[in-house]
Amino acid sequence: MRGFFPVWKRDTATFIREFLDLGFRAVVTCVDSKVLDQSFAGRLIDESFLSSLPPQVDPCGENGEFHSFVLTDPASQRR
Repeated sequence: MRGFFPVWKRDTATFIREFLDLGFRAVVTCVDSKVLDQSFAGRLIDESFLSSLPPQVDPCGENGEFHSFVLTDPASQRR
């Protein structure tokens, strides 16, 4: 078995925009309220979301600031 970590050691600001440009859609499922306001929970990850993140928050939540769920992937749109 081999682990696969698609975000690890990548520039997450670039990665999240590539993710969105490819047609993926994700929603924030929960936030660490010590780092990010609870109003971010339930939001769609889009340009508006990214531009409203405080500067210390990783745009992919890679430091545990938030967790997300992918709603749509490009492959599911082609079926």
